[in-house]
Amino acid sequence: MKKITQYRASSGIKHGDAGGGLNESEALFRAIFDNATDGISLVEVEGTKILLGNAAFCQMLGYTPNEIKGMLVQAIHPEEELIAIMSEFMRLAGQKGGLAENIPVKRKDGHVFIADITVAYLEIGGKRYQAGFFRDVTERKQTERLLRQREADFMAIIEHAPIAKIVTGSDDKAVILMNQRFTELLGYTVEDVPNAECWWPLAYPDAQYREMVKTEWTSRVEQAMQSCGRIVPMETTVTCKDGTKRYIRFSFVSLGNKNIITCEDLTANKIMEGALRESEARYRSIFNAVDDIIFSVESDGTLASISPSFERLTGWLPSEWIGKHFSPLVYPGDQARVQALFERLLAREVIPAFPMRLMRKEGTYLDAEIKSVAIGHGESVAVFGILRDITERKRAEEIIFRRLTYENLLSRISSMALAADNLHDFLEQSIALIGEVMAVSRSYLFEHRHETDTMDNTHEWCAPGIAPHKENNQEVSSNIAPWWVSTLKSGQNICFTHIDEIPDEGVMEILRRQDIRSILVVPLFVGGRYYGFLGFDECLQHRVWPQEDIDVLLSISRIIAVAIERMWVEEQVRRQQELTTRIIETIPMRVFWKDCVSRYLGGNTTFAKDAGLALPQDLIGKDDFQLIWQEFAELYRADDRQVISTNTAKLSYEERLITASGERIWVRTSKAPLHDQRGDVIGLLGVYEDINEQKQLELALRESEERFRMAFQTAAIGMTLVGLDGHWLKVNRSFCKIVGYSEQELLHLTFQEITHPHDLPSDLELVEQLSAGEINHYQLEKRYLHKKGHVVQTT
Repeated sequence: MKKITQYRASSGIKHGDAGGGLNESEALFRAIFDNATDGISLVEVEGTKILLGNAAFCQMLGYTPNEIKGMLVQAIHPEEELIAIMSEFMRLAGQKGGLAENIPVKRKDGHVFIADITVAYLEIGGKRYQAGFFRDVTERKQTERLLRQREADFMAIIEHAPIAKIVTGSDDKAVILMNQRFTELLGYTVEDVPNAECWWPLAYPDAQYREMVKTEWTSRVEQAMQSCGRIVPMETTVTCKDGTKRYIRFSFVSLGNKNIITCEDLTANKIMEGALRESEARYRSIFNAVDDIIFSVESDGTLASISPSFERLTGWLPSEWIGKHFSPLVYPGDQARVQALFERLLAREVIPAFPMRLMRKEGTYLDAEIKSVAIGHGESVAVFGILRDITERKRAEEIIFRRLTYENLLSRISSMALAADNLHDFLEQSIALIGEVMAVSRSYLFEHRHETDTMDNTHEWCAPGIAPHKENNQEVSSNIAPWWVSTLKSGQNICFTHIDEIPDEGVMEILRRQDIRSILVVPLFVGGRYYGFLGFDECLQHRVWPQEDIDVLLSISRIIAVAIERMWVEEQVRRQQELTTRIIETIPMRVFWKDCVSRYLGGNTTFAKDAGLALPQDLIGKDDFQLIWQEFAELYRADDRQVISTNTAKLSYEERLITASGERIWVRTSKAPLHDQRGDVIGLLGVYEDINEQKQLELALRESEERFRMAFQTAAIGMTLVGLDGHWLKVNRSFCKIVGYSEQELLHLTFQEITHPHDLPSDLELVEQLSAGEINHYQLEKRYLHKKGHVVQTT
């Protein structure tokens, strides 16, 4: 443009000199000037007046050409920025031109946009003029803001991730971010661990163990940072801030300017507070300014002129195509559409900027945007245009879209994992979701049955038109694919664009029968044990699996593994709770538990009914003063305080209780302290059994025994209790008087010793019949030998 302007000045051409119209050079200049995508202005240096501006310049500012003509330069810039702007233009004047970046420009409607302005100084007819080339960089600024926002979003995702994470600097020393989950898991904050050197002695107080872990970690991290990759996960025992220990699996990924360390808690199969989510996305600037191709095409489609930038963008010299039809330069799929647009342009139709694909000499193509206009009259009509390379912009948009899509997928899977209470439904939904989002032919999950060493396809999703194979992939023996199983069990991925490259002919044949062309499979480990695998099939084409696809599938496998483990643990806890409840409800005793201030926290149904309540949960929060036995509440609370304060059980003591019916009964109670994991007393557990009937029987027995004792001792006839061996167990006074012996003397004798010898056989025979249960009593007349030697006849 500058050369053309100088040419006009040197030749002395002025408006009106051509008489009937513009000559061909003037037309070409006007076409370039008016149809340039950048705004162009010509300013009188001395008066700072704008002499003219092209269509793009007027459109940028919102003025008509007549309005813009004669305006002062100061009028198109914000007043508060004028001093700085004019200072910049003066600087460029001293350099005889140059580029002024990020200059605020004010539109007619008052809105301000940012432009890069290239300034050139011309001298025409002894006067100095300033030519300004304005390029609106607002979109670029917005892109830069978007990238900064993406970086902020990335850090926010890390901060709020349900998985413990640390972000460090590129040297893996300074801690940039330590998310909340990390602090919840291990107790440490950034103040505790501002850098790696502070971490080692805190997490590994044992010097020998610390040195071993540090050496191994440093080695793995250095390799990862050199390749901007990730390490093989490393598992260590970490000492938490509170002194407890956790078994942690550490993962590390280097993103160039920062590193991400992920911590998975493997200490116990506890319910996850949050789902695991890994994101390796980072944002970089990919929109680069490119030079445009300026060209003209004759009405027959032959190229008349092409600017030098054509060679840089396509690899061809302009001379190779001038005089040839433009059609072969257009991507075959766009040729018909572009030819139709060309014909409409020749018909003087105004066509907005349109996209097309331009072929390169190497056989590839670039995405371009063209703005064109017809120039000339009659048969000499030609099309003038400006082509801008938008390949990088489209590629950047695709990358950003793909990464945002993957982030959203991981977020959705994580949310589903946290909310899931049915493992089968969660896995079905997850497999379908990842298949749809990743646009594969088939996604699936296989579970390995260790007891039979077989594999079952438990979940499968197929794209429309893709045949399912779930029913055919049940109880598949590991023996038919030993390479497959051993590879996955060792933690390696199976990733092939062409299945013919698989080193196992048997596996290759199985995949061919399922019409698989490309495959990606990652192992699934749950609780450190091989669970199965998660995979994608591509059946319509050979698909190259980028690292992003592999990383997404690995991240999803870890989320699914955590969800499976969580639901396993929840199921075990639920079963344990059900068993405990059944035991408490089944045992023939009343059971209850209280906190340290004697408020009830629960009890079994029998206890609740004793308290006059319908359900055990009605007990929660109440104390003994609020229950039917409030009369004895202070006694009960005194026992509670003794157990809690001394941390000692009080066992098997009897006390009174008032039942829901108002009856006062006797119970046998035991109370023991309850402890938390640290051994601190947090309440007590109590049980009691109803012994009221037993107490009544004991009382009746004592009364009966007393009556028997009185009757026995005061009877007028002789009465005795005799053991089966014949020893006297108890004798009354009347019997002692009959045989002449004292009570103490008889207790050391047997009835055989004082029975008359002639009566003893029949007496012993009756005793044997009584012992055998043949008779329940007997009566006979017998003779005893008195202590003085004479015989005593008795009945």
